[in-house]
Amino acid sequence: MNSKTVTVTLVVMLVLVVASAQVWASEGLAGEEVPAEIKSMANPQQMTQASLKTGMARYEKNCAGCHGDSRRGDGPLADALLEKPTDLTDTDMLDEHTDGELFYKIKEGVGEFMPAFEDQLPDEDIWDIVNYLRSAGASEGAEKTPVLVDNDTTEDGGSGTTLYLGILLVALALAAYFVKRRR
Repeated sequence: MNSKTVTVTLVVMLVLVVASAQVWASEGLAGEEVPAEIKSMANPQQMTQASLKTGMARYEKNCAGCHGDSRRGDGPLADALLEKPTDLTDTDMLDEHTDGELFYKIKEGVGEFMPAFEDQLPDEDIWDIVNYLRSAGASEGAEKTPVLVDNDTTEDGGSGTTLYLGILLVALALAAYFVKRRR
């Protein structure tokens, strides 16, 4: 095998390794389970007009840039992201997430692309955002009710991490083979 073939092969493997690492890192919290004690937490903020007003203001300041004013993942920053922001109006997903899960994802972030807001927002404001998301569809006449979702599974229900780790292992095995063969 000539040196040009080895070089091209190593470059291709490096690209695969970097791409795999990027996708794996981007899954972040999406693949992790929300702690049971948080998942079962009830929202301590009553859904009052004051809570909804605060939640809407905090959403507009901290979330609308990516998720958009419509909450459909179409904010002004959405096109610049590698991963489309979650459509927070998806009613099918609402049933899959408790208030505690929504709180946790806002506070701790989701993957690489949704930042954690624990340092920017007090817990009360995060709970107000949860109230706003839960009520926004009904109060504004939207077709759907908002919700945060996980993007941690492939269409067949499997984890994307498994696929990318497999690619990474194959790339490393090929690299080891070519290095050994070159000696």
